[in-house]
Amino acid sequence: LKDYIDQNLERQVQAKELAKVIFRSPDYCQKLFKKEFGMTPYAYQLDRKMTRAKMLLANTQMSVGEIGASLGYTDLHYFSNIFEAKCGLRPTAYRKK
Repeated sequence: LKDYIDQNLERQVQAKELAKVIFRSPDYCQKLFKKEFGMTPYAYQLDRKMTRAKMLLANTQMSVGEIGASLGYTDLHYFSNIFEAKCGLRPTAYRKK
């Protein structure tokens, strides 16, 4: 499941989709994921997206909008707010740092 999420960071992977990967119900899939990895699939996906965003901010010249779009966020403001909530800085401030 982690590999599947990692391979699809450019979009939001839904619980029903993950459940189909292991031929189980969405509820069972979420409980199993949390039991095995200590977080929900959504939390894992968000963590991986923010890790990728930090890497792209630090190592590329892509705009913040391009980075957000590459991670499946169509709203730049929403992406910036999530990034700040998870990382403590706005994306542009993170890049400058």
